[in-house]
Amino acid sequence: MKNDSTAQKVQADTPIKTARIAAGLSIKQLAELLGAPYTTMQKWNKGTSRPPVWIEKLVREEIERYAASKK
Repeated sequence: MKNDSTAQKVQADTPIKTARIAAGLSIKQLAELLGAPYTTMQKWNKGTSRPPVWIEKLVREEIERYAASKK
């Protein structure tokens, strides 16, 4: 039987991670695009930390703008 801490570490994909992968960005590239700390991007990617909903929306929009500019 798994303990609670192990179960909590298993996270589903986050909206930011999904958008990042769809745009072909690495975590490092996303951090550079946003001017954000790499460790913050890692936490958001893993789902161990989440930004406020309004920031998540802005980040997804920025990722979508980046992807559109690469087409």
